[in-house]
Parts: sequence; C-alpha cells; structure tokens
Amino acid sequence: MTDKKPIITVSNLSRRFSNGTVALDKVNLEIYRNEFLIISGPNGSGKSVLMKHLNGLMKPQSGEIRLHDKNIHNNIYRTRQEIGLVFQDADSQIIGQTVERDASFGPENLRLKRDEISIRVNKSLSQVGLQEKKDHRPHTLSGGEKRRLAIAGILAMDSGVLIFDEPFSNLDYEGVQNVLREIVTLHKKGHTIVLITHDLGKVLAHGERLIIMNHGEIVDNGKPLELLHKLESCGIRRPDPDKLENMTWLK
Repeated sequence: MTDKKPIITVSNLSRRFSNGTVALDKVNLEIYRNEFLIISGPNGSGKSVLMKHLNGLMKPQSGEIRLHDKNIHNNIYRTRQEIGLVFQDADSQIIGQTVERDASFGPENLRLKRDEISIRVNKSLSQVGLQEKKDHRPHTLSGGEKRRLAIAGILAMDSGVLIFDEPFSNLDYEGVQNVLREIVTLHKKGHTIVLITHDLGKVLAHGERLIIMNHGEIVDNGKPLELLHKLESCGIRRPDPDKLENMTWLK
C-alpha cells in the first residue's frame, strides 16, 4: 500500500540545454513510498532528463530534489544507494566479466564485507532468476536477461526506489513478460517503482498513478484509466483496450 508521505519531493526543477532547449520547466512532483508510478510522454518531453535528476546524475540548474526531506546532493552516495536506475540500454550498465561479478559491483562500492556481498548477490540473482547463470559472461545473455541483471545489481545495493527507463525496449514478447513480472513482483515486495515509457499498453493496468509530460512540463497527474482520453493530445499513443486487458494476467 502506498505511503501518504512522499519519499521524494521535486520542487520547481528546471533544466535548459546549451542550445536553448528547455528540457525541464519548473517541474513539481511527489513520489510516495511503495507506489507504482508511470511517467509517460513523447520523445523530447523531458521524462528521461527528469529520471537522471532523481538520483543525482544531473544537477538542477534551478529547483531542488529532496529524499526523506533532505536535498539529494547533500549525500549523493546515499542517494544513489537508495534510488536505483535501470537504463533503456542495459549493456551500458554491465561492466563485470561474469553475471556474479557484475551484480557484485554495487555492493563492493558500498565497501561491505565479502560475506555480506556474497549473501546479497546470491539473493538478488535468485530474485531475478539468474542464479544458475552466475558464472556466465553477461554478453551471452538475452536482452531480457541483461535487464534482469541490471535489476539484480540494484537489488544487491538494497535500493528501495527503482526507476526503469523504457524497460521493454527491443524485447520480444517473452522478454517483456519476464521483465514485467519481475517489476510487478518487486512492487508487491514493497519497492517504490517509477517506470518511464511511451508504450503504456504493457503497464497501465499495474500503475497506481500516471504522470503525463510534454515540452518539459507535467501536463497531467492522476489515475491511469482516468487520463486515457488525454494521451493522444499530448503525442502519446493510446493503448489498444484489448492489449491493455491482456496484460492484467500479472495482477
């Protein structure tokens, strides 16, 4: 159940690129503990730029982001431990020579004891169904398995907030099912989920709240099914009702 107190608060967040393009324009947003939040918008709407600000990869030109009511840049180490990102290109997050070594990278940076790292990594790999492939080289994994490996690395850091950027991009139907199942399971276990996507058909049935972005602004914020009629005017393809219903099998 979603906590009524926000875990992350975004206040008047703005970002302008060097060419004059406004990426974010006075964005205000609250993200609550244990909620499943979907952020959608057309290409260039600012959703991925917003994601990079949420754990400090980009620094606000103006405005502020607070985690547990403290500015995230006051302790960026803690921020990146608690708020984990899974990028659209999973290969960009894979650096280990084996699946096990890759999942170990985060907890090693936390300077945990070797026994604790081993416990966390084995647990996280089991959670995403990769324990039997711990000695495999990551490049031999499928696209869906690479996404799940990225998730395992974040889980091994004990991140409470998980942010996914287009997690179903370039996956076949089986890969979509496996990754979506893992995300839904993580939400049920108490993780806060922020899922960024332009393809709402796969996830709308699972989201508790939908944020619609356009031109660097939040143009709507509410229950997903209540905002369906506003999608096309913001450049977002409205999901096919039949496909939307087909994804409820995970509930």
